[in-house]
Amino acid sequence: MATSEAIRAEIEEEKSKLAQQHQVEKELKAQKEGALETQLLRRQLDEAREHCRISRNRIQTEKFYIQGINEDRYGLYTPAHLATSGTRLTPKDSTQQPSVGSEMSCTEGIVKREYVWKIQGLAWLKEALSTTDEPEYAVTKDTFLVGPAEFDFVYHPGRGRLNSDVGDFHASLAIECLNDENASFRHKVFIQRNDSEFVQWGSEGRCDRVIEGLVAGPDVTSTGVATGIFGLSHEELLQSEWVHEDTLTVKFEVEVRPDTLTSFLPEKPPQVQVPASSLMSNFLSLLEDGCFSDVTFLVKGEVLKAHSQILAARSEVFKAELGSGMRESLTKEVTVTDSDPQVFKAMLRFLYSDEFSHIEASIKESTESGAKTASDTGGTDGAGKQKNAFSKLSFLQELLSVSHKYQVSRLSAWCEKKLCDQVSEGEVCWLLCQAHLLDAKALQEVCMKFIRDNFEKVSASEEFAKMISQWPELLLKLSLMGFGASASTAAAAQQNFQRKRKRESSPEA
Repeated sequence: MATSEAIRAEIEEEKSKLAQQHQVEKELKAQKEGALETQLLRRQLDEAREHCRISRNRIQTEKFYIQGINEDRYGLYTPAHLATSGTRLTPKDSTQQPSVGSEMSCTEGIVKREYVWKIQGLAWLKEALSTTDEPEYAVTKDTFLVGPAEFDFVYHPGRGRLNSDVGDFHASLAIECLNDENASFRHKVFIQRNDSEFVQWGSEGRCDRVIEGLVAGPDVTSTGVATGIFGLSHEELLQSEWVHEDTLTVKFEVEVRPDTLTSFLPEKPPQVQVPASSLMSNFLSLLEDGCFSDVTFLVKGEVLKAHSQILAARSEVFKAELGSGMRESLTKEVTVTDSDPQVFKAMLRFLYSDEFSHIEASIKESTESGAKTASDTGGTDGAGKQKNAFSKLSFLQELLSVSHKYQVSRLSAWCEKKLCDQVSEGEVCWLLCQAHLLDAKALQEVCMKFIRDNFEKVSASEEFAKMISQWPELLLKLSLMGFGASASTAAAAQQNFQRKRKRESSPEA
């Protein structure tokens, strides 16, 4: 049982803790007040920036108009206003004037923008409005600037009257003008369905003048109650396909055209047709023609010309081989004994174009020419031996090996992806061995899953027996997959297996 002295000591200790906590509370309160003050300042900064943005847009618009006036393109006193025919004045001395032509654009100066408004918690809108100074309807908090015109958007759940000084407007969803401008505008309204698709509500609206207080929209009326979005009341809208997770999402498309442009339609300069890029075809032409080549590849008796600068830029292996002082960098002649000429040339085409379409063409050309040769010779070569035509699978396998050797990673990944679609009972064991050697993890996984799902048929084959005898670690991987081992467990088991193999193969063992 604790003594009185021990209890007093605990009381003092708790009092000390309480005093420390009170101090922490005071510090947190001060931090909270500072954070709130900073947050308020951020909002004030946002408001100042928004006003600056609106002012900046107005200034840019005015500069645009002034420039047009100075160039006699806009304004009340352009030459077009002085002409009786409504066109530019004709010079008094029109004799021997050359014929000219031009194009005319009616879309000059038109500004088009989109605004997306999300009303979240739509079921609570009426309650939320009852606590504000404007209880009838919701209004977007930000003004929407389209050229010189400013707008905001409103939603009235009661489809009733909107406050306006220029008319008696009733609507459910509408656009409202906030300033007077010598401009006309068009607008479309889209409602997002619960499958995320925007569907247009009503037809395109057109207004001849931007007037402060003017309200426009598909169901705007001056008498009675508006029809509502797609004819639905607020309560019906809440249960419809147009409200998803209690959120109504609306998109407005607004186009504004300044009326000052109607006095004279400016000439549109002739369109310049920019040709399509020819970089890839030019590079391939260098490869095919051998023009300015400085590297020669001897690939199993066939000579292929190339350019060291392009090869070095596309492959770190070529960069080291051709620029490190090795024999190949001096003679610019490289002997390749582990690749077929057609496959090696396909890789070169990819290095020069970065396009897989050329690889597909090379595969098609190789398989078709091989099949034709085999047919013409009765399936044998000139010496009477069996002619081995390239299949798509064997071409991809060789291409994966050579692209891995020269570290052309994008081409390696493409070959690996294509080989994943070529897995079959007769080829899966060899594909797995190659994937293991080249560390093609995705292909390796696809092959092992295929063997697991077809184990009885594959395990009875001669190829499977050869594979596990030459690569016993693959049998370990298959076993770990079959037992559903985790990645960490499988990695640990494989490391232990490799250590054991090293010890067994070491001279001391």
